[in-house]
Amino acid sequence: MIHLAFIHDFAKIHEGGPVDLAATNAIGEALAESNKPFVTTSGTGIAQASNGPANENDPGIPGHYRKPSEDATLALASKGVRSIVI
Repeated sequence: MIHLAFIHDFAKIHEGGPVDLAATNAIGEALAESNKPFVTTSGTGIAQASNGPANENDPGIPGHYRKPSEDATLALASKGVRSIVI
């Protein structure tokens, strides 16, 4: 499963975060214990590089409206889903 959707209404961009999180959680529940892949996308703008280019070890910016969906996606690994955020 690949989840690419996000509400890009820039007048209300922060409102898209909770909608995206709800979608991520619903997909995660459906895939739980399936060992199937789940890919979501985010933005490089939320990467918080500590030194040099950002990589998978760098945390996202705390409080960013897309961070909860990223965290929820990665947490699915402990529920039998092969999850990744790109």
